Amino acid sequence: MDDSTRTGATPAAPEAKRKKSAVANAPELVFETPSGELFLQGDSNRGMLQHRGELLFPEERVAQWRDDIIARDKVARAIGAEFIFLVGPDKQSVYWPAISTTTPDHRNVLSVLKLLPPEIAVVDPVAALIAADKTRRVFPRTDTHWDMAGAYVAYREVMARSPSQKDAILKEGVDFEFIEAVMPGDLGKKQIPPSESVFSRIKRLKPSAKLVYSNGLTFNGIIRMYRKPNATGVGVVCGDSYSQLFVRFVAEHFGVLLHVRGSHFDADLMRRVKPGMIITQVAERYMIRPPLLPQDAPTEMLAIRKLVSGDLTQRLWDKIHVPLADRDLPESFLAATDRQDALGETVREDATGPGDAGRKFAGDAFKGAGPADAVVATFVARRYGLKQSPSWLKLFRALPESVRAELETGAVKR
Repeated sequence: MDDSTRTGATPAAPEAKRKKSAVANAPELVFETPSGELFLQGDSNRGMLQHRGELLFPEERVAQWRDDIIARDKVARAIGAEFIFLVGPDKQSVYWPAISTTTPDHRNVLSVLKLLPPEIAVVDPVAALIAADKTRRVFPRTDTHWDMAGAYVAYREVMARSPSQKDAILKEGVDFEFIEAVMPGDLGKKQIPPSESVFSRIKRLKPSAKLVYSNGLTFNGIIRMYRKPNATGVGVVCGDSYSQLFVRFVAEHFGVLLHVRGSHFDADLMRRVKPGMIITQVAERYMIRPPLLPQDAPTEMLAIRKLVSGDLTQRLWDKIHVPLADRDLPESFLAATDRQDALGETVREDATGPGDAGRKFAGDAFKGAGPADAVVATFVARRYGLKQSPSWLKLFRALPESVRAELETGAVKR
């Protein structure tokens, strides 16, 4: 069923009204079926080849992800947190019949999931998404990701697995309504001319969680914090692009929610924040690669990589950074925002030394400083040519060798 024939759907804009997108077109990356369904092809993860069964996960990659997920669960159990691993399904997994009715869909991620112990909570929402799509599309025709309708299905499946949250699942028509918008999507923008389709969005009917902090990064390395008035508890969502919409539902369950963007899992951050629930999500096609960082590497390393490469500029940071206005938060959360802000300050064009946040990481190490603080202090010191105190150097030497090597060899000076 196409967009225009689904119940309540708004027909896509006519071809004649399409305008050339400002985003660089890359039609060779778009696979279009006779029915007009768009899929990603030729990407760096070679997702289409994965689903055709022509590119299998190497055995060592399967073992690596199995061990990584088990280790994540172990960290969560040690701090008394619920842990759920969520698969971010490729669009092919939900709409494979649009591509082929003769070649079975091959999902590499299943080779990882079948090796996990049964006590680890895993949510693969593909079956629920296929069922929900019969009523309302869960992936727009012109995008690789689920929209709010698809994110809601995944959210509902996750919370149903949570002993503490299963009775508080948000309800359509009570807590929110779906509304529709016609947009290009990431695949539609790649076509010439760009094409559009219907996306489900949401309209909130009740007071909701608010974004109170963003570290000023885009894509991997984003750190965001949400607060909900009169709510209690702490939650963490670690995930890639699929988590962007998903997290907006989850934030309604906690007084404070920390959203960490990326396929990695910062174990020390979890131990310091001590959430009651940890949800980690990874897109299935991304799992052909290892996590962005090992568990003993602080997530701040992603921001540092962007600073070193020049991907983070003052103009971008000023535009995206949301400073934390209300500091009535646990110290572990305040420390996390201070670290991110100290890194962000280093992009200031007029900076000759650390700013307000950065000064905390100059001089002597403060009480309770941990590995992530040592990483930031080392970067700030080298960025401005400062001599590092013995107390910070002691913490630096205790960092994993791979982290020390990256900080020592990276072009951290301007």
